[in-house]
Amino acid sequence: MKKSILVMGLATLLSLPLAVHGAEAPIHLYGNSGIVNMYDHMGSAVYMYKNSARMVAEDRDTGYIFSVDVKDISYNPEADRFQIQSVTPRTTIWFYCPLNKGFHGYSALLAGDKEIDVPPYVNDQVSYVSYDQGKNWRPFYMDDTHGYNQPVHDLFWKGLNLMRGLDR
Repeated sequence: MKKSILVMGLATLLSLPLAVHGAEAPIHLYGNSGIVNMYDHMGSAVYMYKNSARMVAEDRDTGYIFSVDVKDISYNPEADRFQIQSVTPRTTIWFYCPLNKGFHGYSALLAGDKEIDVPPYVNDQVSYVSYDQGKNWRPFYMDDTHGYNQPVHDLFWKGLNLMRGLDR
């Protein structure tokens, strides 16, 4: 009896498909090498406009703010081929890197003629992201690649390296 159950269990396992293949988001959106896939998971992808990385504000004593533009798309990952289901408008994301290790309070940077309140220095691993052009800042660890932080991590480093001329 035990052998027949074992044999039936093995037969069931062997009859399962060995691989499931579905659609994947392409590396470049619409075939445009200037719009690169930064994150792709379960039918959602985040694309960054490579030419959008720019300095918003900087102060050598306080820190700097830079921005990147992104587009979020959704697609059916179970489809045989990639097909967009929805696309968000182009959105700007800001990143703030505090530099003043001795100051642990809020301060401000000038972005053009607008004063932007920025959060304090915490440590060398913490920067901030804003989805509303500096009205609200969320801290993140710059080297944390866990799933929830992966898109922020990738956008931060890609944008920073593009501005520094270290990436193309």
